[in-house]
Amino acid sequence: MKKLMTVAAVSLIGLTAACGGADRPTKADLAEQFESQSSDSIPIDADAADCMAEEVHGSDMSNGTLQDIVDGEIDLTGFTVRLPEDDLEAWEAITDDVVACVAP
Repeated sequence: MKKLMTVAAVSLIGLTAACGGADRPTKADLAEQFESQSSDSIPIDADAADCMAEEVHGSDMSNGTLQDIVDGEIDLTGFTVRLPEDDLEAWEAITDDVVACVAP
């Protein structure tokens, strides 16, 4: 029985690690992704990307959502932002600050 519980615990740890863990992505990783999303309609230079990363990283948005942003699965620079429902309130709290980062 003890051996079975040990195997189950090790399997759970491996599964958690495979899902990316719970670490918060760095501001630098966020900034790199934001700068890569620059377009003619929304130009994002390094300063704007750093500003955006500072706001997003300091927000109450979940680590998983931030990782999805870094991975390019969520784009905060488009006209329509699709976020998990649990992070909508946190996004709304910083939207004006993020927009100010890229406003001329």
